[in-house]
Amino acid sequence: MIPESVSMPENNSSNNLIPWLPTERTCACPKGAMNCLSEREWLRNQVPIWWFRARELNTRFDSFSRQQHPAVFPSVLAKRVIKNYSHENETVLDVFCGVGTTLYAASVLGRNSVGFDLNSKFTDFINRRLKLINDDHCTTSTSTHRYTRAGQHIHLVCSDSRKLPEYLPPASVDLAFTSPPYWDLLNQPPSKRNLKNKRYLKQNYSNDASDLSNELALDGFFDSIKNIFGKVYTVLKPGGRCVIDTGDYRRRGEYIPLSNLYIKVLRDLGFELKNIIIWDRRNEYDIGLFSYPQNFIVNNGMFEYLLEFKKNTSQK
Repeated sequence: MIPESVSMPENNSSNNLIPWLPTERTCACPKGAMNCLSEREWLRNQVPIWWFRARELNTRFDSFSRQQHPAVFPSVLAKRVIKNYSHENETVLDVFCGVGTTLYAASVLGRNSVGFDLNSKFTDFINRRLKLINDDHCTTSTSTHRYTRAGQHIHLVCSDSRKLPEYLPPASVDLAFTSPPYWDLLNQPPSKRNLKNKRYLKQNYSNDASDLSNELALDGFFDSIKNIFGKVYTVLKPGGRCVIDTGDYRRRGEYIPLSNLYIKVLRDLGFELKNIIIWDRRNEYDIGLFSYPQNFIVNNGMFEYLLEFKKNTSQK
């Protein structure tokens, strides 16, 4: 049973910076180690195509998440990314945190976490699910927090990610992992096939004009993306990683190469592209027969990209 939403008192503090940041690793890993992985885990993750068994994708946590949000990634993916790019007690940031999968995965793995989402429907759900409240660690009425049993922080802010510097000091985050909206994909009408079969029918996140999925032009969408990830760059520690889960799609017949556009934008911001991993999602979709025999198209929903970027170690 999820408890009822908590009321949040006003906080008139002029300093909204989260007081417990930054954090330091508490593991016994050697200096210079990138993560806490064993050799076996490291070798497994070096394979550039990641896939998961059905039972890993359909946990009780993930099944419930899919009922609340139109585009969630599974907790097993978040855990694998977090373990691959961080150490125990470091801090993970998700600037489009949706229903809180990254926050949950970080807490299970002994990491601190900070999440941002402007949709109060989703943040209210996270508050109830993860039992977050407006406590002494919160600097605004729209922030909630709690300690995990192991003593790590979970911190949630119901706000636009473009306000990131109001809450996070520079060089205070070890890893950013997020999946931004696929521009206006959820605003596009479903295919006749999906309508007929009543499959893959999803509603958009919100009607909020600040929601990036409601941006009318692709250039405008990526102007906002550049704004947000420029701020992510600032709050990452030197050498910190930013991992973006995204995919390409077709919009009214036109191929939209979101992955390429993210690479260009983040490189322009100073990030270094380190790796591209394919997340294989074939076991989540029916293959189907598209446009046969006139027009050959691949099903882009069957895979996504994990784009790994690094903040230059000489910059702060």
